[in-house]
Amino acid sequence: MAATTTSTTDATSSRGTILITGASAGVGLEAAKALMQDGWHVVAAVRNVEKGRRVLGERAVVMECDLANFDSVVKFVSDFKKRYDKLDRLVLNAGVYIRTQTPTVNGLDETWQSNFLSHFLLTLLLLPIIRAAENSAVIMLSSVSHRLVDPYTLGEHMGKPEGYTKEQVYYGSKYSMTVFAFELARLTGLRTVAANPGGVDSDIWRERSKFLKCLSATAFLTAREGAQTTIVACNDPTADGYLSPYPVVQRCGSFMAIMTDLVVPRFMLYPYKKLKWALGPDAKHLRTKVGYRARDPKAWAYVWEQATKILSSKVESAVWEEAMKNLSDARIKISNDN
Repeated sequence: MAATTTSTTDATSSRGTILITGASAGVGLEAAKALMQDGWHVVAAVRNVEKGRRVLGERAVVMECDLANFDSVVKFVSDFKKRYDKLDRLVLNAGVYIRTQTPTVNGLDETWQSNFLSHFLLTLLLLPIIRAAENSAVIMLSSVSHRLVDPYTLGEHMGKPEGYTKEQVYYGSKYSMTVFAFELARLTGLRTVAANPGGVDSDIWRERSKFLKCLSATAFLTAREGAQTTIVACNDPTADGYLSPYPVVQRCGSFMAIMTDLVVPRFMLYPYKKLKWALGPDAKHLRTKVGYRARDPKAWAYVWEQATKILSSKVESAVWEEAMKNLSDARIKISNDN
């Protein structure tokens, strides 16, 4: 589908080009608005183009990409490459939490496909133009819930989520996004960030219980506040690793990290703002330890292997061959540089 009209001059004269998935609501929308104000040329990959144009206005380029359909992802990449020959920042922001585990057109759970598998495919297909940009970066939206996952169970339900709760599926998708950042960096040398927005009151809670809806509305951060880690990850050229809005508390172990994100984020926001005002919005002040289960390179490789097994059987062979060639070329480049 055609994008909103934006001249090539507008894109090349800005700080660079950022592609954000799910930029028509929540954290993605607030990040897109702020990054446009910061001088970035923003491309929004959204399911509902009409809504995207309405909320983002004429400054953003809005393109259709339904992450619940691999064919839509492939078409989006083709259309995007016709317009852009390099990509400075890829922000894998889109996420859903579906209470009913209904299969997508590709026969997969919608939460798994939209939150992780389509982002995995999208990234591999865009690797050449990501590598073409100087000091480019890939930013994955993480979550404190990655701490609740045993990674070696993911192979059992990444493709077949039956028998697992909706919470386990969501947590698994967020764990996978987190370690995807680390394994992509290890394999290609690209700069990657796993950005935890904190506990945010956003549309993702529309499928949750009445209690959690009430909790999110009263105690959670606003979408604008939750977008700050994404904004810092894009603006700071040194950003990498795992970023959290509560770095000190996140170092105190999984229990405190989860309680901070899910129970008291709004109370923690004031000291966070004071820290940001005093020291500046730099990634070094948000960088912290990821959960211990996400520190194991063997677990990173395991999740990567499970994703490739599923995708190789679900997308057309020519598409998957292109994705694997892109990855191989990225690995070769790093090897030659060394």
